[in-house]
Formats: sequence, structure tokens, C-alpha cells
Amino acid sequence: MDNKVTVIGVKESGKTTYLTGMYICMSMGVKNFSLFAKDPSQDMYLEKLWDMINNGDKPDPSDKTEKYKFHIAHNYKPVMDFDWMDYPGGILAQPNTPECEALIRDVKDSDCLLLILNGELFANIQAQDVAEYKECVIKKLSIDKGIREELKMFQRLSKDDVKLPPVGIVVTKCDLIPKTYQSTIQDIIRETFDQLIDASERIILPMSVTLGGKLEPGFTPNPYNVEQPIAFAVLNILMKYLLAAKIQNAQNQNYIVNHSGFLKSIFNSGKIDKAKQNSKTLGEAIDKFSGDAYELIELFSESKVIYVDGKEKNLRDYYKEAFRAVAR
Repeated sequence: MDNKVTVIGVKESGKTTYLTGMYICMSMGVKNFSLFAKDPSQDMYLEKLWDMINNGDKPDPSDKTEKYKFHIAHNYKPVMDFDWMDYPGGILAQPNTPECEALIRDVKDSDCLLLILNGELFANIQAQDVAEYKECVIKKLSIDKGIREELKMFQRLSKDDVKLPPVGIVVTKCDLIPKTYQSTIQDIIRETFDQLIDASERIILPMSVTLGGKLEPGFTPNPYNVEQPIAFAVLNILMKYLLAAKIQNAQNQNYIVNHSGFLKSIFNSGKIDKAKQNSKTLGEAIDKFSGDAYELIELFSESKVIYVDGKEKNLRDYYKEAFRAVAR
């Protein structure tokens, strides 16, 4: 089963810097989860970028689509492999090109879409209070070219009747936003992306991340929430696995029940034994998928909010109930 996470963001959004910091932090382990690039050359490339960042140098924006193959583990036990499709910033402004068409195909085939927003858009705002700050930022976002390009991409996907996967809206460089205004970031995203959020069969998670400061000589990383976009993506992939395993398990159980009569069991004993073994294996897989999911949920705060079908829900409660319902 192929797993894919597609990542988009305009130039200067901090996408490459975030990817690098996220990878390095998670390669060392975050609450017993670790990430590893399966291609040694990609591991070395990201390590090189991290050395640049630690010297205070900003990595050059990527000008081509990069496909990373990542492996995530919990306590060094496999959770899954997935492809991380990293699209260059300018691609959203180039409709009807092969690159943009490839992006649309990848979004269609993805388990999760991550939309990277530049935290600088939320910074350097002169305001008297939170209400004025919120109003100023919403106005700023409404005329920002990069935001328009991202919203137009969703319009193109709608035109092609593409059903969106779960979407993570990731605000980078959140350390630039004064603490007084941090709590209103979610409200700003809620209003700016209302057409994306206010739809049935849609899951949207706003997140704020940072490496902890301005890239300059003497920079000391202090990462914050860099693991959450990965955790969100993997949670949704695990749900896909769990649903597939439950369907297969039901098929095996039905076969066993439908062939339990005396004569049927004699003529189909081999197939019945195989169905029982498959059912046992699938049951163990369901337990593992659920266990990994519950551990990932703990990477989010107890108050973290997610939007499901346009409604605000507690993330932990939503995913715990969703996984319990499927695993029953």
C-alpha cells in the first residue's frame, strides 16, 4: 500500500528550512518516534542543510520537486514508510504546466496535504489589541499573492472534482509572532481558509511550528511542534490501514461463518484454516495500528483543535474515538 504526503508552499515560506529541522529533530527521536531517510544520500543532504542552518545560513529555496522516502518508527519498531513530495514554491503560479499537473495528481493520490504558510505574514503588525491584530492580519492575507495562488490551487482541484485528503495548514517561524497574539492564529486561519474548512468530508488541522529563532551567526535551534505535521499525516495513513485491515478481517470472518456447516467444513477445511490464520494476523495488525495511533495522538496538546466537516473538535478526542470505532 503506497503512502504519500504532498507538501506545498510559496517561495520564502520556510518549507525547506522546516523540512530540514523536522527531519533532524525527529531523527533523534520525539517521544520515542523517530524518522529516517531510506536513501543515504538524502540523509546526508539534509544533514548538510542542517549544518548550514546551525551556522545561521538559510538554505536556498528548492527549484524542483523533491521526493523523499521516509521511514517512521516507534521505539525503533517500524510504523510505516511514506513518500514526502516536496513541491517548489513557484509551481502554484504556473497553471497548465506539466509540473502543476503533476502536483494535482499527487494531491489526488495523497493521504495528507501540508500547506506551508510563512509566519512572517503574521509578524510586524502594529495593533492596539488582539482584535485589531486579527483584523490587520486577515486583511494582509487577503491581498497576499502567495495566499491567492494557494487558494486558486484549491479552485482548480474543485474544477477537476478532486476530493481533498486531510489538510494540515502549517504556519512556520511562529516565534516571530508575539505571544500576546499566538492564540488568535487559529482564528485567522479559520477565516482566511473558510471555504476550505466549511465543507463536509473534510479534515483540516492548523499548526504552528518554528526552529526557534532568526537564522544568523550564533543561531541556537529551539524547535517547537516540528513533529506535529508528520504526526498528523501518519495518523491519517494509519486510519487508511486500519479500515483496509478491518474490511479484510470481516471478509475472513464471513467466510468462516458461511462454511461452518459439517459438509462445508470438511471440503473447505484448508481454506477455513487459512481464513482463521489471516483473521488472527489482521487482528494483530489492527491492534498495532491502533497502538501506534494512540501514541501519536499524545504528540498533540490536550487542547489542540481540529476541524472536521466544518466543525471544531478536540483533536485527541476525535482521533481516539475514530480509531476506537474502526477497531471494534
